Formats: sequence, C-alpha cells, structure tokens
Amino acid sequence: MAENKTTPKKAAPKQKVNKSQAIRDAVNQNPKTGPTEIAQIVSKQGIKVSPTRVSTIKTAAKKKRQAKRKAAPAAKPAVSDKVSLSKLVQAKKLADQMGGIEKAKDALAALAKLQ
Repeated sequence: MAENKTTPKKAAPKQKVNKSQAIRDAVNQNPKTGPTEIAQIVSKQGIKVSPTRVSTIKTAAKKKRQAKRKAAPAAKPAVSDKVSLSKLVQAKKLADQMGGIEKAKDALAALAKLQ
C-alpha cells in the first residue's frame, strides 16, 4: 500500500491590521465615546493604539465631513427679480382685460390654487 506523505502546511501569513480603519469602525459604533475609551475598545481587539492616534483619526474624519458639506451644495442659478419690458406690457394688457390689477391678482391666486 502506498504511503501518504503529508507535508506540513505553511501557516498563512498574518494579515496586517489597518489601525486607522479599526479606529474608524470603533468610532462609528460608539460616536459619543472619547479617544481614551476608543483606544481601550480597539486594544481589546488586539490592536495597540494611543488616545492621541484616535484623536487624530477622529479629527481627520470630521474635517472630511465638513469639506463634503461645503462642497455638496451645488451653485444654484440665481433667480432674477428683473422682468423684461415686454413682459410688463403683456401683464398690463392682461390686467386691463381682467378689469384691473386687483382682479388679475385674484385670478392668478385662484389659478395657483388649481395647480
């Protein structure tokens, strides 16, 4: 019978832990917790970090959020209060046809309610 020779398997290389991501995860799970407590939480996972490092990561994340907020609102086109002369002439004709400005306003208010 043939002998089964097994070669010892090499241990899988340890994955490097991204300390910053571990800190971000802990902060996301405990948003109101201070840097010292976050450092303790992360160290319980076997990752040694200092409260100073936690503060640095939290501050960087905060700055990133603030930058997104400032950049997020796109520039809206300015609404112009200016009315062209031709539009004013048309409005005057409409008001005259309706029997005056007050009646035209009432009609426009009723039209706005229908929409």
